[in-house]
Amino acid sequence: MSLNLESISCLQLIPIWWRWYYWASPVAWTIYGIFASQVGDITSEAEITGRSPRPVNEFIKDELGLDHDFLVPVVFSHVGWVFLFFIMFAYGIKFIKFQRRNQELINEQRTPAPGSKDLHFPTNIPNPL
Repeated sequence: MSLNLESISCLQLIPIWWRWYYWASPVAWTIYGIFASQVGDITSEAEITGRSPRPVNEFIKDELGLDHDFLVPVVFSHVGWVFLFFIMFAYGIKFIKFQRRNQELINEQRTPAPGSKDLHFPTNIPNPL
């Protein structure tokens, strides 16, 4: 089995002052969950250049810090991210009233300028307010 894991950044290699960003990023949780769920339970031995053969799950846990038993918190974090974005969306729709802010502009564009000789076609924009 051939594994190219050089492109994965380990948590241990991230400077201490950036680790909060790693754990606050949904992308990091997704990558952790993908690798831990796909290769975290493989017990076949992998040949690593310059080292003795080791089971893949031990290599992933020791070298990259990805634990297959940590998948339950990964799932809960994904559900938490979904709820957070849903609450932010609902708040934005409810309290940031874009139509009310733009209502004066819409009304201004519906009526022709005073003294204008241009043709005016009223719009069919519904007035929900």
